[in-house]
Amino acid sequence: MIEKMSEKSAAPKLVLSNPGDGTAKSIQLDSRIFQLLIGKKIGDEIDGSILGLKGYKVKITGGMDKDGFPMRPDVGGPRKVRILLSNGVGFHPRDKPASKKKKKRLRRKNKGLRKRKTVRGNIISDAIAQINAVLIPYKSPKTEAEEAQTT
Repeated sequence: MIEKMSEKSAAPKLVLSNPGDGTAKSIQLDSRIFQLLIGKKIGDEIDGSILGLKGYKVKITGGMDKDGFPMRPDVGGPRKVRILLSNGVGFHPRDKPASKKKKKRLRRKNKGLRKRKTVRGNIISDAIAQINAVLIPYKSPKTEAEEAQTT
């Protein structure tokens, strides 16, 4: 019984955002589709017909592993590393207030603040629990050639 529960929780999600109408859908991936995504990098484009979206491409923009660590495009490989960050994904340059009674408005950004944070590399592996992606309309080479002739 315990094994079945862990298998269900291990199923990764694909958060697919559509910039055209500003919506985002969470799709539960089965193991066959997830195996097709393993080895892809952040920034790679995949044919949308894999997910049942004909006429679209899906661009991988990021993700998160099972422990909650974000994927960074500048860290190579499917590994987990502790790096010194000054900006970007997985880093928020804010100091904690002196006490819990102080309000959130007193949390100001510190210029020059750097912290060592744990992040995940840019390649999708078995340890990834969520993949973030953007929907891109697919233009075939025929339609691009026709548009070039009309202009």
